[in-house]
Amino acid sequence: MHWVEFALQGVRGFLPSVRVSLKPGYWTLLPNTPGAPLVGLTSELCFPDGRGGDARYASAEGGNTSKAALWIVGRDRATYRILRELGRSGSLYRVNASTRGHDLVTEEPTEMAQFLRAQVGFPPRGRYETLFTFTAGQLPSRRPKRSAGPGARPGGAGATPAPETPIDPAQARSRLAELEKELVLSSEVERLQFRADGVSAQVFQLETKVKSVLALEQDLAEAQRGLQQTPTVESLGLIPDIVERAKGFSALVARVDETLARLEADRQLDVVKSPTAAPLQRDARFWAGMALGAAALFTGATVTGPLKYIALLDIPAFGLAALVALKRVEDLQWAEMAVRRGDRLGDRERLVREQFESEAQPVRNAMKILGVEQPHEIVLALEEHGRWAGKVADLEKRVQSARLNPEYIAAATQLAELRAEQESLNARLAEKGSYVRDAREVEREMARMREALAPAPRRVSSPGVPAASGAEGLDDFTTGLMSAAADLLTVDVPTLAARIGERCAQYVSALTERRVEGLEFTYDGQGLARVGGKQIPVAQVAPRDMDWVWLGLRLTLLERLVSQEQMPVLLEDMATGID
Repeated sequence: MHWVEFALQGVRGFLPSVRVSLKPGYWTLLPNTPGAPLVGLTSELCFPDGRGGDARYASAEGGNTSKAALWIVGRDRATYRILRELGRSGSLYRVNASTRGHDLVTEEPTEMAQFLRAQVGFPPRGRYETLFTFTAGQLPSRRPKRSAGPGARPGGAGATPAPETPIDPAQARSRLAELEKELVLSSEVERLQFRADGVSAQVFQLETKVKSVLALEQDLAEAQRGLQQTPTVESLGLIPDIVERAKGFSALVARVDETLARLEADRQLDVVKSPTAAPLQRDARFWAGMALGAAALFTGATVTGPLKYIALLDIPAFGLAALVALKRVEDLQWAEMAVRRGDRLGDRERLVREQFESEAQPVRNAMKILGVEQPHEIVLALEEHGRWAGKVADLEKRVQSARLNPEYIAAATQLAELRAEQESLNARLAEKGSYVRDAREVEREMARMREALAPAPRRVSSPGVPAASGAEGLDDFTTGLMSAAADLLTVDVPTLAARIGERCAQYVSALTERRVEGLEFTYDGQGLARVGGKQIPVAQVAPRDMDWVWLGLRLTLLERLVSQEQMPVLLEDMATGID
């Protein structure tokens, strides 16, 4: 897991608007003002609890809403975006790799925290802050110091005893009574939180079982909406066979075009074959025959002797004129027949067009009602209802079968009960207050109060190990670190100690310039430092080396943890905490 990008708007300690893209590696971020709360803000983003604790990071200048967003690549190689309005709501999105959009995962804080742990790969918040964040406040020298006993010496054996700060017994007893009440409250909150975490884990597991049915129900609802929205023949008031007409519209157009083309071809053929009947009085052949015949007849009538037979030439001359006249009559007959045939072709063409219009008009009306431009789109639009109906029927069967599944019935029943319990636990936690100290921290303070009241405090340590209390009353930090790391690595403390002993000695020796030669651990994780060839509890290490020993152990554990699974590591203002 690693960060990809983060964006801030109106966050205390940063510029009004910040957006930084990150790649795997080392990054140094310079805040606008000293003490910018990057570690705390990150914890609130990645470990939401719904109590509004992130409101303290909002800018005090007002104006726009304070927002923070973080993009991370999870254990499952998917990219997620955590978006929070500081002090208000938050949401978790999964980045869609194909559309580059953001698909909402959840807006519920408890479910978000559970998803980030189970799917993305975050450890519990306490483990993350203890092992993967470095702040100056975590340094042993910056922690509250316990009061030293009468025999404690700040510099070890032979040094001058440290002066005790007198504590009023009455105030100590009063404070102890308050701490006992606080311990009861802390224990109760811890118990409730433990139960709430367990319920959240169970809810998350059960939701994964019922999500398939919920997804089917969502698909069914969407299909039913699609079925209601798609048009039908009845709802649009169309003729019942409009789909068949639309399917055959192209064939109808082709058939009509072919018929009209054939009629036009016949008409053109008639025009070509039809003779041109010129008027008889304009025909030179007719007048030539008539003139020759009349001349021959007149000559035969006027002359005598053999020349009178010239009159016989009028027969072929008048015959030619008669033939021309007969041809004229025949041409007139053919022209009249062509006109009548053209009229018949025109009537047939008109009938074809009227029939086409009567068949095409319903299709055109359907196209206008549906708002489409092509007849085949009518088919697509009206057949969509049938497809949705088939999809609805199929989904109804699948949903009914899934709901009758015994596993789903049991999971749904248990999920409803757990959600009711989850709401009850969250309400009880809200009643306890937004901030409650850890029970172990309260117990440590109670132990310090009892030591202050006791005349000669005595601590019991592991067999053969000196008491882990330093000259200045510092607690042994190794136990908590070793236990947290062992939990994440799923090993016991002795196994972890054996694995890191050599590497830890290298770090500690280098950081303290060989003043501390190494670090070993007891079965319960208590640290023993080798100083001058002797073993002493870590709490008795010289003050100038205490922070370096802590840093050496932290770096050793960090190497081991990130080698198992990558995790972002934050160092906040560490340079000012170590000399």
